[in-house]
Amino acid sequence: YNDFGATIGGPVVKNKIFFFYSYEGIRERRSQTFRSQVPTAAERQGDFTIGTGSKDAVIYDPYTFSSATNLRSPFPSNKGPQDRWNPVMRKYLDFGWPQANAAGNPNFIYNGAGQNDYNKHSGRLDYNISDKDIVFGRIGYQSNPNVTPGSTPAIGNSGVGDRFNGRDLVLAWNHMVSATDM
Repeated sequence: YNDFGATIGGPVVKNKIFFFYSYEGIRERRSQTFRSQVPTAAERQGDFTIGTGSKDAVIYDPYTFSSATNLRSPFPSNKGPQDRWNPVMRKYLDFGWPQANAAGNPNFIYNGAGQNDYNKHSGRLDYNISDKDIVFGRIGYQSNPNVTPGSTPAIGNSGVGDRFNGRDLVLAWNHMVSATDM
């Protein structure tokens, strides 16, 4: 975590015009540990038998139906045949999901890097027109892009980014009506 900045200010014209500028920056890099469940090596081959990391769930064949039971038939031995897999799904498994790197559930541990790059600029200009009239203007800009890592380094899950930007502008003219009146 690094917080840094600078300020500068002073007269432009003695007793008439004054300026002030400030900058603040923050650079934050923070890791976050995630524990996730990803497809096991057996599941990547279509094997969802108990003991492969799968939950106790029956995998049904979507192309079968029994009118006697109004149910689909389960795949034999809870294994989905690879010749019925969609090629897009196969590519997604190969490129979209990391390999398991831990035993049990969850079976994937990942340290993702978070990032926050905050910048804030502020400027002000004061102009003393006379003893009774003062004009000033202030402008500010802030950007705060940050990235929160996803639970896996998979394609499309590298993190969530937000950009919080803000701007402000203030112009004012102060006129003193009388030194004794309020």
